[in-house]
Amino acid sequence: MIRCNNVYTGQFDPTLKLTYDLVWHVMNYADEMFEDPYIHFGGDETSNSCWDLQPQIKEWMKENNITDYKALSSYYRQRQKSLWRNISSTKKSIYWAN
Repeated sequence: MIRCNNVYTGQFDPTLKLTYDLVWHVMNYADEMFEDPYIHFGGDETSNSCWDLQPQIKEWMKENNITDYKALSSYYRQRQKSLWRNISSTKKSIYWAN
């Protein structure tokens, strides 16, 4: 998780491999624990101003030709969906995003 104005907001850094390792473990746990046919991943909680305070995120975006935070959110969701497809072939993912 990253800090925004010296406060932990629960927001992940989508540029780190560690983020996706954690997400993979949480998804595996959710898949095993819940029998529902859907899993909700949210997506509307991110704060672009928080990401904007992180020089390492802006540098990574520049290096990877990601031009804005909407594109960064899309990048994260695509990686999240890819992880989920490798975990569950039966449950569908649902997002609530801006």
